[in-house]
Amino acid sequence: SPTGTLNRFTMIPPSWQWNMFWFSPKDECDMYETCGPYGYCDINTSPTCNCIKGFRPKYPQQWNLSNGVGGCVRKTQLSCSSDGFVQLKKVKLPATKEVIVD
Repeated sequence: SPTGTLNRFTMIPPSWQWNMFWFSPKDECDMYETCGPYGYCDINTSPTCNCIKGFRPKYPQQWNLSNGVGGCVRKTQLSCSSDGFVQLKKVKLPATKEVIVD
Protein backbone atom coordinates (compact mmCIF):
# COMPACT_ATOMS: atom_id res chain seq x y z
CA SER A 1 0.00 0.00 0.00
CA PRO A 2 1.11 3.65 -0.23
CA THR A 3 1.60 3.69 3.56
CA GLY A 4 4.15 0.86 3.47
CA THR A 5 1.96 -1.98 4.71
CA LEU A 6 1.64 -5.31 2.97
CA ASN A 7 -2.05 -6.17 2.53
CA ARG A 8 -3.66 -9.38 1.28
CA PHE A 9 -7.20 -9.32 -0.03
CA THR A 10 -9.73 -11.86 -1.16
CA MET A 11 -12.92 -11.45 -3.18
CA ILE A 12 -15.89 -13.27 -1.69
CA PRO A 13 -19.17 -13.89 -3.53
CA PRO A 14 -21.94 -12.81 -3.76
CA SER A 15 -20.84 -9.21 -3.12
CA TRP A 16 -17.60 -9.59 -5.10
CA GLN A 17 -15.95 -6.89 -3.04
CA TRP A 18 -12.33 -6.98 -1.92
CA ASN A 19 -11.93 -7.91 1.76
CA MET A 20 -8.61 -7.58 3.57
CA PHE A 21 -7.77 -10.79 5.45
CA TRP A 22 -4.11 -10.18 6.39
CA PHE A 23 -1.74 -7.23 6.78
CA SER A 24 1.74 -6.50 8.08
CA PRO A 25 3.14 -4.86 10.11
CA LYS A 26 0.53 -5.40 12.83
CA ASP A 27 1.44 -2.22 14.72
CA GLU A 28 4.02 0.56 14.58
CA CYS A 29 6.40 -1.36 16.83
CA ASP A 30 6.46 -4.25 14.37
CA MET A 31 8.79 -2.30 12.07
CA TYR A 32 12.51 -2.23 12.83
CA GLU A 33 14.26 1.03 13.63
CA THR A 34 10.99 2.81 14.42
CA CYS A 35 12.65 4.62 17.32
CA GLY A 36 16.16 4.98 15.90
CA PRO A 37 19.52 4.35 17.58
CA TYR A 38 19.41 3.51 21.31
CA GLY A 39 15.62 3.65 21.27
CA TYR A 40 12.96 0.99 21.64
CA CYS A 41 9.28 0.86 20.80
CA ASP A 42 6.58 -0.13 23.31
CA ILE A 43 2.94 -0.01 22.21
CA ASN A 44 1.90 0.20 25.87
CA THR A 45 3.54 3.60 26.45
CA SER A 46 2.82 7.07 25.19
CA PRO A 47 4.75 8.08 23.23
CA THR A 48 5.58 4.60 21.92
CA CYS A 49 9.29 5.40 21.49
CA ASN A 50 11.49 5.21 24.58
CA CYS A 51 15.21 5.56 25.21
CA ILE A 52 17.31 2.95 26.97
CA LYS A 53 18.68 3.88 30.40
CA GLY A 54 21.23 6.71 30.23
CA PHE A 55 19.93 8.12 26.94
CA ARG A 56 17.43 10.84 25.97
CA PRO A 57 15.54 11.63 22.74
CA LYS A 58 17.65 13.52 20.22
CA TYR A 59 14.57 15.49 19.11
CA PRO A 60 12.12 15.55 22.09
CA GLN A 61 9.38 17.49 20.29
CA GLN A 62 9.27 14.89 17.51
CA TRP A 63 9.17 12.05 20.05
CA ASN A 64 6.17 13.61 21.80
CA LEU A 65 4.40 13.38 18.44
CA SER A 66 5.25 9.64 18.25
CA ASN A 67 8.00 10.22 15.70
CA GLY A 68 11.21 8.47 16.76
CA VAL A 69 13.32 10.31 14.21
CA GLY A 70 16.92 10.72 15.32
CA GLY A 71 16.70 8.08 18.02
CA CYS A 72 18.39 8.69 21.35
CA VAL A 73 21.65 10.27 22.45
CA ARG A 74 23.69 9.88 25.64
CA LYS A 75 22.76 12.04 28.61
CA THR A 76 26.41 12.12 29.71
CA GLN A 77 29.79 11.33 28.16
CA LEU A 78 30.81 7.68 27.98
CA SER A 79 32.92 6.69 30.98
CA CYS A 80 34.82 3.49 30.25
CA SER A 81 35.70 3.01 33.93
CA SER A 82 32.15 3.11 35.29
CA ASP A 83 29.77 2.34 32.40
CA GLY A 84 28.52 -1.20 31.92
CA PHE A 85 25.84 -3.15 30.13
CA VAL A 86 22.06 -3.05 30.59
CA GLN A 87 19.97 -6.16 30.02
CA LEU A 88 16.90 -5.54 27.88
CA LYS A 89 14.18 -8.16 28.24
CA LYS A 90 11.43 -9.06 25.76
CA VAL A 91 13.07 -7.14 22.91
CA LYS A 92 12.47 -8.22 19.33
CA LEU A 93 15.78 -8.32 17.49
CA PRO A 94 16.25 -7.99 13.73
CA ALA A 95 15.93 -11.20 11.73
CA THR A 96 19.50 -12.14 10.86
CA LYS A 97 18.93 -15.52 9.24
CA GLU A 98 20.20 -14.32 5.87
CA VAL A 99 22.63 -11.62 6.97
CA ILE A 100 26.23 -11.93 5.83
CA VAL A 101 28.84 -10.43 8.13
CA ASP A 102 32.25 -9.63 6.70
